[in-house]
Amino acid sequence: MSINLVSSIGNYGHPHSKLSEELRQKLLALGIDPSCVSSDAEARILIENILQTQITTEVKSTKSEDFCCGEQELISRAKNLASKMGITLSNNLTLEEILEKISRKLNEKISVAANNEKELSFIKSCQSELSEIAREYSVVKQNEKAMFASLNFNANMNRMILGL
Repeated sequence: MSINLVSSIGNYGHPHSKLSEELRQKLLALGIDPSCVSSDAEARILIENILQTQITTEVKSTKSEDFCCGEQELISRAKNLASKMGITLSNNLTLEEILEKISRKLNEKISVAANNEKELSFIKSCQSELSEIAREYSVVKQNEKAMFASLNFNANMNRMILGL
């Protein structure tokens, strides 16, 4: 058996042999098996999508300040704030509805407590807590969207790799 024959057998059935060495190295650096990609164009698209996903993830992780709470914890905090303000709530309200009720009640209290410093101080602390809950809820929703986008991306990559 000649060396050329062994060499050609080694390349048979390996799609990554069609890839340029630069793209092959980039795929390996990203932890992707080059045999999953059948062409330079497909490799470029995959690399671009992964790099874009990494950039988006890095930006989001620097913006979120280590929030460890979910929507249920935020609902609990909002209900506590509402009860502190004397608002009665039904159990089936969403967080957005609770925050809206708290906001309306704060606006009512501001108009009534124009000259009462103690009441204004209480209102300011409630507004601060309300805005913190709303901000954290925004981060939770943003993270949910990012997670679903990532899952969708993974599904599309799986379809592309499987040729579906």
